[in-house]
Amino acid sequence: EDGSSVHYDPRASQDIIYHKRFKGVLDGTINIAGQAFAFLGFSHSSLRSQSCWFMAPLFDREKGSLQYAPQVIKELGDFTHIRTPAKCAARIGQCFTDTTASVTLQPGEKGSLSVVERNGRDFSDGVGTISRRLLEDVWRVYGQKQLLRPTVLQIRFQGAKGVVSLDSRLHGRCLLLRSNMEKFGGSDSHVLEICGAAFRPLPMVLNRQFIKILEDLGVHTQVFLQLQDEEVKKLRCMLTSAVNTASLLETLEMTKATRLPSLINDLHDIGLDYHTDHFLYGVVEMAVISRLRDIKYRGRIPVREGVTLYGIMDETGYLKQGQVYVATEKGPEDGRHELIRNNVIVTRSPAMHPGDIQIVNAVSVPEDSPLKKLSNVVAFNQHGDRDLPSMLSGGDLDGDLYNVIWDERLRPQLMSTPADYPKVAPLELDRAVTAKDMSDFFVRFMETDQLGMICTRHMQLADQQCTGTFSAECIKLAGMASTAVDYSKTGIPINIKEAPRFDPRRPDFMAPSPRVVVSEKGYLDLEENDDQDDEAFEGIDTEQKPYRYYQSEKALGHLYRSIDEHQFLTTMQTQHRALTLRSGTPPSMLPSLLKYMQKRASAYGLQYSHALPFAQDIRRSYDESLLDIMYNYCPTPHTHLSEREVFSGTILGRQGGAQGKPLRELSKTMRERFEAVTEYAVLRITRGDQAAAQGMMEDEQYGYDDREIEGFPRAIACLEVAVRERGWVDRRAGELGTFGYVAAGVCLGELRRYLVTTFGRATLPRM
Repeated sequence: EDGSSVHYDPRASQDIIYHKRFKGVLDGTINIAGQAFAFLGFSHSSLRSQSCWFMAPLFDREKGSLQYAPQVIKELGDFTHIRTPAKCAARIGQCFTDTTASVTLQPGEKGSLSVVERNGRDFSDGVGTISRRLLEDVWRVYGQKQLLRPTVLQIRFQGAKGVVSLDSRLHGRCLLLRSNMEKFGGSDSHVLEICGAAFRPLPMVLNRQFIKILEDLGVHTQVFLQLQDEEVKKLRCMLTSAVNTASLLETLEMTKATRLPSLINDLHDIGLDYHTDHFLYGVVEMAVISRLRDIKYRGRIPVREGVTLYGIMDETGYLKQGQVYVATEKGPEDGRHELIRNNVIVTRSPAMHPGDIQIVNAVSVPEDSPLKKLSNVVAFNQHGDRDLPSMLSGGDLDGDLYNVIWDERLRPQLMSTPADYPKVAPLELDRAVTAKDMSDFFVRFMETDQLGMICTRHMQLADQQCTGTFSAECIKLAGMASTAVDYSKTGIPINIKEAPRFDPRRPDFMAPSPRVVVSEKGYLDLEENDDQDDEAFEGIDTEQKPYRYYQSEKALGHLYRSIDEHQFLTTMQTQHRALTLRSGTPPSMLPSLLKYMQKRASAYGLQYSHALPFAQDIRRSYDESLLDIMYNYCPTPHTHLSEREVFSGTILGRQGGAQGKPLRELSKTMRERFEAVTEYAVLRITRGDQAAAQGMMEDEQYGYDDREIEGFPRAIACLEVAVRERGWVDRRAGELGTFGYVAAGVCLGELRRYLVTTFGRATLPRM
């Protein structure tokens, strides 16, 4: 066992794994530390990741008795009317959605809205409204660190789920929901939980499916090559200066936990160049190569004239058929922008049918319209024969994200009628669903889910067929994919035998990528595929031979071959070696930064030696947690991740093939864990153990104008401990050293805060 997911394989029977091993655990208990954990449920997303919830009995002090899974589920709500095991488990799982903030409603503050239906179509599926007064209460507890106050929220309330948008016409504290948002009843909770919000417009990024459909709709290959070339040139420019590098890193999820962009900018401000620090350069190198490989192996090309937004319905009814209202705002300084343009592309991922991309007109609304108060949202009209979201690969408004593109170069030359798949009635029992029914479906889904296989075959056929995604074979596969997506709700799987036959050869852009490794000198290197590559046998090749690849002459093939990652990496490293040779600086800039900080402390009359024992404790805690992450999140048994991988948030390996998606998912989970570790360490430095124990987020109530007298001395103490003393030494991983870079970032931030609160200026002195 290596911890990876078990996949459908038509060549082998896995009954023993599924029905004895897995089912035995689900119907029994898992004993951990003397407690017996029993199966509780799962959600749509956890079902696809083959994970579910277990719980041990809890002691309820009020009732004076142990609470087991059935009692807990009963108290969450009434699920007895749901007769589909898949849907019942998902509704229970809805109660365990991660929520980051909540406010309590008083009786009478929840109201209802009528459902907007026409021709059997629901134009308002999953969307409601919220008053400004109640929204302001949400702002007080949610997203204080953000620059913008969101006007669109993704929520859970009692048994309801979906999206609510500000309606300025409402008075007092008011939450209005529709019946299509309420998935189950019986909950007596009055807590409004927040799952997400539209704080800013998300970037629009193409992918392979979008590129192929747009090509089939008449967009020339040269357009995609131009967009890709622009992004690759931007990556090269990002390495030329600290400002450019920080700008790139701001767009990457991988570095948010370490606040690397701020660190690089602050180092530049005081006269230190991150390029001369071997570790920092390595982290930036990893970030750049990760972005480059995202482009080459996944077709993820950013579209500057495009955004990704939550979708809602125009509650006013002003928008006409074929019209949308788009409003974006990045922050107070940027201002609010309306998109007013004809022939705008609107789509949604995943897209497989050529009709999943539609053209609409983005219009303005009257000045007194409630829509004028919204930001970072696309509002769809409520008129016509069919709602637009359902045309976009079966979308709705309960939290789906929609892509809006106004780049003229990507405008299709022809359009396709959107798919209209008949609704599949779910398989229902003639009795209430039991825990065994849900666990039975969980195992059956793992055993028969074939969505990934259908999508892979669709990509192959779309490249091989002259008419691409318009071919009868691809249309058939798009319909099967729709059924496979709904499998987690309906309980009805696809019949893989109905899939069209295809040439088993694959286009070259589907080949596995070289593995990224760290060379003996500390630079990244690309390790070519070898004959023992397990990915060569992934899939349904009945002869179990390695895949054969051909040179694709479609857009994706040209895009793939136009990027030479070996040359890009070599050029980048050659420039860095030349820079370090010219500068003649030591491999780490931390000692120089410590001298700078000691000089500043002396100039301001600050002492920090009393904080050294506390700094040593912070480092021990950080190093211990870091080492735990390095071992627990490594995809290869009996080895560990490097500090650079954890610090950058990227696990090295292959970008494409069977390992690509699991590695990305593991990297995301690792980033979240490391972010928690880093934030806790930063909070201890800046606010002390009491604030950390209370779980107060850094900067939650702590701005540059607030004074924490011990924050700056503690930060300098941590930097000295990192530079002067050895870190945690592990037999395999060696000595840990990234704590110094966390401390460096805090030091510079605390110095700036000290200057603001003491002298009223924020400019950092040069060295």
